[in-house]
Amino acid sequence: MRYRFVRAFIVEGLFARAVQEIVLLDQPGEGRKFVLTSAPDSFLADADISAARGAILGSRITVADAPPPPPLAPINVILERIRLQRKTRLDGRMVLVCQFEGTTDAMTRFAQGTEGHESLILGQAEIDKITGKDEKDIDRAVASLFVADASVVRCESLAQSLTLIGADGSERVVQLFDMSLSMVSRRAIDAEKEAEFKSRFARCFNSNRDLKTVTRLLSDSLLAEGNKLRGFLAAWTSLEIFIKKFSTKVPMPPDDERRKVPALINWFNSLCEELGVENQAAKASTFEKVKTIREQVFHYGEDMDDSAFPIEDTQNLVRAFLEKIG
Repeated sequence: MRYRFVRAFIVEGLFARAVQEIVLLDQPGEGRKFVLTSAPDSFLADADISAARGAILGSRITVADAPPPPPLAPINVILERIRLQRKTRLDGRMVLVCQFEGTTDAMTRFAQGTEGHESLILGQAEIDKITGKDEKDIDRAVASLFVADASVVRCESLAQSLTLIGADGSERVVQLFDMSLSMVSRRAIDAEKEAEFKSRFARCFNSNRDLKTVTRLLSDSLLAEGNKLRGFLAAWTSLEIFIKKFSTKVPMPPDDERRKVPALINWFNSLCEELGVENQAAKASTFEKVKTIREQVFHYGEDMDDSAFPIEDTQNLVRAFLEKIG
């Protein structure tokens, strides 16, 4: 079965004063094309359909005791709103469009009973089987922008679409089935929680420790959302700064067995003891695993799958230290 896959990124640093489109690379034999454009609507037609249908599906989710949602606008109205919102968001910035066409064995036919131009709901794992081979080309394209012009400072994900094309030419825009929601959880403060909250705040504030950089990096990691590499690097940097800043670095005799262990591990272990962190052996084991992955990325330049980054483990180590401040 054939497919068409499109990913688009807002390019921060490049501005178009008029409608502009630059074909950066067109390799039909390889089934890929990269375009820099100020008017991405024609490339993102399928992505807009997917977003509109996602809005319609989302409107059908009801919550007990909640008032019913307002009537949904027709799909053409929703599509127009999506395009207007994108134009406002772009604010004259250029868009990198990565377009791929190829064949896949992950799916051989559409489910019976579907009609032309309907959506097809797939899970992320199923989508990855189809588009996985194109992801490295996308990474290369984004990296190449930074090489092409020093004005480029960031590429921000804008939209994507996957369209499957049947033997008869009929098309299905794939709709991602994902029950997880991207949001920041919010917690109410009851009387018991209020007492704990006030106690921790006072203890940390009165400790007079400078935690600005540590907590700012932890926040960056917690809010990194889909950018797993950024989330891991921010969490690790927060953890490493905390260790180096607050651990007691006692000089060791030349024959001390601890010299056989990397200094950062010794500092981590001593800080756990000084602060009275619970489950120190388990946390030391976790730290060594996190440190190993950090070295694979930083020291050896290994490319890793997003799922390999121990983001939550790293964040939890930072929180374990923060809880003991004071």
